[in-house]
Amino acid sequence: MLVAGWGTLSLHAEGDQVLQKTPKLTDPVRKTYALNIARFNLGTTMRCDRFKELSSDYEIGDGNIAKTPQPLISDDESICYKLDEGHTSIVLVMAKVYANNLFNFYNFKAAGTVSVSVSQEDLDYTSPKWRPVGSKVSFAEAGPVVVPFGLTEMRYIKIDFEITQTGEIAAFGLFGAMRNMGYRSRPSEEPAPLPLHEIINYSYADLYTALAAVPYVSSCDKGNSLKDSTKMIDNNSDTKYDFAAEDPSPTLVADLGSKSQVRRITSVQVTPPGRMDYYVMGGLPGAKTKDSSTTDFRKGTRGLFAANGWLPFLLAFQNQGSEDGPPVLDIPPSFYAVNKPFRSFELPGGKSRVAFDFDISPVRYLLMRFIPKNGPGPLSIVEINAFGNTRRQVFEPAWPLPEGLTDATRQSLIVPPNPPDPPPVSH
Repeated sequence: MLVAGWGTLSLHAEGDQVLQKTPKLTDPVRKTYALNIARFNLGTTMRCDRFKELSSDYEIGDGNIAKTPQPLISDDESICYKLDEGHTSIVLVMAKVYANNLFNFYNFKAAGTVSVSVSQEDLDYTSPKWRPVGSKVSFAEAGPVVVPFGLTEMRYIKIDFEITQTGEIAAFGLFGAMRNMGYRSRPSEEPAPLPLHEIINYSYADLYTALAAVPYVSSCDKGNSLKDSTKMIDNNSDTKYDFAAEDPSPTLVADLGSKSQVRRITSVQVTPPGRMDYYVMGGLPGAKTKDSSTTDFRKGTRGLFAANGWLPFLLAFQNQGSEDGPPVLDIPPSFYAVNKPFRSFELPGGKSRVAFDFDISPVRYLLMRFIPKNGPGPLSIVEINAFGNTRRQVFEPAWPLPEGLTDATRQSLIVPPNPPDPPPVSH
């Protein structure tokens, strides 16, 4: 048996892969996560000084790169917007006043600086009334870029980029005092296929939905814990889940919480060179072993067709939720030999994006498995998303959001007119 990190990487002598169960993601735990306010589905909109007007019917081109910046506030962190050399200003307009203290995004190929200003009134891009917060941050390497600042009330936030090397960015994040509350409802699922810009504003694989979780992983890096699996679905590109570097084939199971009509899956990851395999499933792998401590993939298999109607594959499953699932899932090598991936992608190594679309199909579980090209190495998953055929809309949280900070909260937090700025963070 091989044990690494938190003791969560184990291989049976016969070569079986064992996926350990992560801690249950309860509602009280979900509510400890900061809410990403930079999301269309919370009522945030945007404008950009490079465009006279941003249409709601925007286009996403080749390479999963949008021609306009609106996808930066969608739930799909895999879609990029290309920043050209020179100056670009993007203003986010929130539905109401929020108290925030951090802005971030994910950089893929751009280089330059970013600075942030805020306001509680609508201003022109060049107005002197914009109030700078935080320090100017330089970036050149791929990865998350973070601009921290003192907790500040705002309804408008202006992000100024000075780009020296054209490149793509993704996944705006704006976080602060507001905690995750979940949504009151799920969007309705449409029978006829909708354009991509409609469906990417609600991810079923998101802890904000009060349903999604990552209940099983093959390993955990030293110094981390299994509960960090939530970082793969937290709508925050500055967090990631690290598998043990010794893991020969890092694997995870994501649970959408209920069987959903899915047509798009995306992920952002940091990997060595190798292949990422994706399996979609209607339920957890099926029959239990004699001691009932694991689930045995050798039993209970039956045929199922992939969502696009042409790729047949076998899935072992039973109708049980991940919360009721066994403490470990025991996967023999024969499972992967018989059950071919729904999709596979060769990754060159480093930070990468994967996105694939398919015919609308009922899915509850997504299994991702990485096969390194040159032996084990560090691997991290930044975000996983699954999208249905749902119309773009603004969702109400589980209970009303407060208008900024209350007077009592203001006093306890001591938010001054000009809060001190933390030191800059660059990547």
